[in-house]
This record gives sequence, structure tokens and C-alpha cells, in this order.
Amino acid sequence: MAVFTFEDETTSPVVPATLYKALVKDADNIVPKAVDSFKSVEIVEGNGGPGTIKKISFLEDGETKFVLHKIEAIDEANLGYSYSIVGGVALPDTAEKITIDTKLSDGSNGGSVVKLSIKYHSKGDTPPNEDELKAGKAKSDALFKIPLLCQIPTNQTSSSPYILISYTFPFSSISVSLSMAVFTFEDETTSPVVPATLYKALVKDADNIVPKAVDSFKSVEIVEGNGGPGTIKKISFLEDGETKFVLHKIEAIDEANLGYSYSIVGGVALPDTAEKITIDTKLSDGSNGGSVVKLSIKYHSKGDTPPNEDELKAGKAKSDALFKVIEAYLLANA
Repeated sequence: MAVFTFEDETTSPVVPATLYKALVKDADNIVPKAVDSFKSVEIVEGNGGPGTIKKISFLEDGETKFVLHKIEAIDEANLGYSYSIVGGVALPDTAEKITIDTKLSDGSNGGSVVKLSIKYHSKGDTPPNEDELKAGKAKSDALFKIPLLCQIPTNQTSSSPYILISYTFPFSSISVSLSMAVFTFEDETTSPVVPATLYKALVKDADNIVPKAVDSFKSVEIVEGNGGPGTIKKISFLEDGETKFVLHKIEAIDEANLGYSYSIVGGVALPDTAEKITIDTKLSDGSNGGSVVKLSIKYHSKGDTPPNEDELKAGKAKSDALFKVIEAYLLANA
């Protein structure tokens, strides 16, 4: 299963505590009163806290439809709320669930800043269809950006006690309005090499070991930094008879916990559609005495276009092959 993450941020003239109360604590009462198409909100599992699943029924095109909404977390003290779409018309066939994490904070104008993280948990590692995303956004904007009338006083004097809040219900698909999307892929593999040895080879001694293990590698040079986080390396290699390179930026080194994070920030490994590709790696003990390698690959796109599926598969195949070559070198030289 892959996780594709979209980040977004918006503002509201309503103060955070009041907005949170309306959109989280009192939503089941306010939304059906404000929106004619809503028919009912009922709890089908749970007691209203995390783990609760709600069935939200509404009219669309003359038919009664529904979504299943699962509460993941409620953090009232920090004005945070997390829920998932786990069934109904809002969940595409390609998705296991869609999780929306919301955090409210004070805005500079006395209102609120609303930060959203929308995680699309796909079945398999296929990214969401670009046309489906765009169609979902257009439909959400056109049909479900509902003026929610609430009796909420603002911090400004007004002759009316009502304020208009735009509240988007992502029923037909996820609603995306972004300058950059982050598509996250989770992966895990194993190795017969023990974690400390594998970490040393892949992180601490990689600049020495990789050129020895891989014939196509030509050179590794530091173009910026001192070897720590922020350092950018230029890795040159032969491919199809030509010398090519990638730019590799170290994001974080956590030797105590066998963690390492780096980004591809330039060169042939970075598609034109990506700002950067970040790989977070964590090694731990495997059940067979070797290692478990957990990877989180974040594809930071330009705009909200998901990565090309063929490019992803080709990149994964190259990474897997490189890992096996290094692993074989370590086993042969143990």
C-alpha cells in the first residue's frame, strides 16, 4: 500500500476555538441544519470518540448516497482533528481510505489558519489517477463547497450574527488545491546483513563502498557542505555509454537509531514533474539475525500532478538492483 500526501493551507476570519467547535464538536448538529441536501448523520460504530464510524447520508442527483467517516484522533487542546473516509461514494475503488488531518491556529488577522494534510492510502502502489483527482476537485468545488451558515460571532462588528464559512465535503474524491503535493510510498525489505554493518555500508562508508561494488559508478564528490545534514553530493556513473549524474542532499543522520534521510534534488534521477524525492530509511533487527529495512519515499511534485506509474516502477527496479549489488558485496567481503 502506498500513501500519497497532499498538503494545503487556508485562512478564515473566524477565531480558531469557535471554528473548531463548529466544524468538529457541533458538526453533526450544524451541517444537517445548514445544508439542504443532507439527510442524516448516524453513528454505526463507537461512542463518538476515536474509532467511531459515522454514516453521513445526503441527496445527489435525486438519489440518496452516503459516506462512511471514521474518527482517527481528536486533539481539542491543540485544535487538531483527524478522520478518514472509509466507505461510500467518496472512496474511489483504488483507495483503502482517505485520511484528512486538520490543525487550526491563530491567524495574523485575528482569525484562523487551517492546515490540512490529506493522505490517500492506495490499494497497491498505484498513484491516484490524475484525471480522477482533477474531476474530484472540480466536482467538489462546484457541488460541495457549501456556504455553511453558522451563528458564530466574528471579531468584527457586524449587523448580522451570521458568518459564511466555506466548508468543502470531499464526497466524490479528494479535493486538492495546492502549489505542491507530496506523494508518499511506504516499503519494507529484508537483508541477511546485520543492521550495524548494513548501515555502515549504506551511510557511513557509502562513498567508498559503492564505487567498489558497482562497476558503472565513476565518482562521488561533495559540491556543498561538510558531510553532515545539508550536504549535497554529485554522484556520477555510466549509463547506456554516457556519463550521467544525480545530486543527493543529506537531510538527516540518526546513527543511534540507524536512521538516514536524503533527497534527490537534481540530475537524471529527478523527473521534470518533481521538486525533489526524499528517501527516509530506518534499519532494525530482523527475525533471522539480519535486517529489516523500512523506507518512506516522498515524491514532492511540482503542482498536484501525481508521479508517472512507469517512472515509479523503473526507479524502484533500479534501487532494488543497486541494493542487491551492495548487499552481495558485503556478503562476499564479510
